[in-house]
Amino acid sequence: MSAAYGVYALMEDFRWGMSPAQVYSVLSREIEAEYEKRQKAASDATAQDANRRWRQDQMASLKADHTKFTKASRHRWGVSLIQFEYEDDNNEAMLFVRTGNGLRKFYFFKDDELWKIFYAYGTDVWPGKTYEDIAKEKFMEWFGQAPEVKFKADEETGAMLIRYNEWKSQDNDIVRSYDLTQVHGAIGLTVIDGNAEKSIGERLPTGRKEGDLTDTVDDIVGGTDVCYNEDGDISECSEKEAMGLE
Repeated sequence: MSAAYGVYALMEDFRWGMSPAQVYSVLSREIEAEYEKRQKAASDATAQDANRRWRQDQMASLKADHTKFTKASRHRWGVSLIQFEYEDDNNEAMLFVRTGNGLRKFYFFKDDELWKIFYAYGTDVWPGKTYEDIAKEKFMEWFGQAPEVKFKADEETGAMLIRYNEWKSQDNDIVRSYDLTQVHGAIGLTVIDGNAEKSIGERLPTGRKEGDLTDTVDDIVGGTDVCYNEDGDISECSEKEAMGLE
């Protein structure tokens, strides 16, 4: 029951199976709600102008940070925090947002259906706290005091690749927490549709792929085949748009 309640509270307005357009709509509403809150608290015209710029930047970033995982898109997530969370050329996509408090959220889709959300908490979110502190003080309070402690080892050498906590809810949701502070400077929390994972397969942050590690999106190169129509809704790109000619 604790895990089910925790998942429900964490996901709020999101539900498994939502399309990228539906998730985009929810995230857009969250930006608008925060914008209205900031405007009410603004003390002068300068602060109001800054809030308008914030809103514009947030909406532009939300549109830019939608990736379809294809090798042709030349994305660079393959050497990033989420490098083991997706598969190229498998009809998978992701929406990415970051908050002002050091939290990054990654919404993953398979066949245009939401099946996983990855929350990456920067070490500055809880200053002075270790992963063990956060697991005990936060995650166990949210999802239950008795998670299953699991390990993933290399099949050939037997070396341990990762140790993590796992909770399962009565609704077949899965929650996993990871200590990624040594490589990525983050604490990872993944919420997963257990039914979807049965067909997609288990994906764990078990190490590093070859290449220069990049932390997030600022240095991602290339584009994707994700575009937006005049109403701001997600749509497929035309050939010219995909090539950057429009």
